[in-house]
Amino acid sequence: MEGIPIAVVEQETGLSKDVLRKWEARYNYPLPTRNLHGDRVYSRDQVTHLRAVKRLMEKGYRPSRLLSMSLDELAELTASTTATQSSDQAASAVSELLGLLQGHELIKFRAALKRLLQSQGLKQFVQDTVAPLATMVGEAWSEGKIHVFEEHLFSDIAASTLRQALEAIDLPEGNPRIILTTVPGEGHALGLLMAACLFTLKGAHCIYLGTETPSEDIVLAAQAHGAHAVALSFSSAFPVRQIQPALLDLRSRLDQEIEILAGGVGITRQKKTKGILLLPDLASIDQYIPNQGA
Repeated sequence: MEGIPIAVVEQETGLSKDVLRKWEARYNYPLPTRNLHGDRVYSRDQVTHLRAVKRLMEKGYRPSRLLSMSLDELAELTASTTATQSSDQAASAVSELLGLLQGHELIKFRAALKRLLQSQGLKQFVQDTVAPLATMVGEAWSEGKIHVFEEHLFSDIAASTLRQALEAIDLPEGNPRIILTTVPGEGHALGLLMAACLFTLKGAHCIYLGTETPSEDIVLAAQAHGAHAVALSFSSAFPVRQIQPALLDLRSRLDQEIEILAGGVGITRQKKTKGILLLPDLASIDQYIPNQGA
C-alpha cells in the first residue's frame, strides 16, 4: 500500500516517531495503515493535519484538544490566534512609541512611526497604530503624564507622516469626491488625516481644506470641486452642545445631494439627524457607501 513513511512524517511535521505512536494509542489519531512490510504509513491529509496541529502546539494549545478538530477548524483557530498576536504586537508598539514621546526622543519616535508604516501598510498603520496612540496620548495628557507641548509634537509628527503617505499613493482622481475639514473652533487635524487615508484607499478623491473652515467657504469648495460629500471631524475638545447646530447650519447651506459625514470622538453621543451620516469610528469608513448622484 502507498503512503508516507513515519520517518518522513517526522521530518515534515517536526513530531517524533514516539509522539506519533503515543498519540495513536492515547487519542486514536493519527491512524496509519501498513505497507507490505508492515510499517506504518500515513496519508497526505493526515500529514497536513499533523503539521497544523504542531504549529498550534507551539502557540500553547494542547494536543488533546487539537487532534479532535477538523482541518478547517484548525485553520480558523490559527487565523484567530495570529490576529490576537498581531493585536498584542501592535499594542506593544504603541506603548513603546508613547515612551519615546515622553522621553523626548523625537528622532527615534519619527523613525519608529515610519518603520511601522512600512511594515503594516497604511490602513493597518492608521487603525492599529495612529488611532490608538492618539487615544493613549490624550489619556496621558488628561492624567498629567504628558504636557501640552508633547501632545502638539505628537500630532505634528503623526500628521506629517500621514501626509507623506497620502502623497505617495499614486491614484487617479476617483469618486466619490470628498471635502475634508473642520468647523471654526475645531483645530484638531489628525482625525481628518486618518479619515482621508482610509477614504483614499477606498478609491475616493479627497480634497483636504485643513481646519476651521467657515460654512460658506465649505459650500463654495463643495460646489467648485463637484463634491459628493463633506466630511467633518469633531474631537473631544470641541464643545458637544455646539456640534449639532454646526451640522444643521451646514446642512441648510449645502445642496441636499451632497452628503455630510461627521466623525470623531465628539460625535459619539450625537443623535441621528436626517441628512447627516455619523461615522462613529474609523472602521465605519469601510462600510460607507457614497451617494454619487451629485
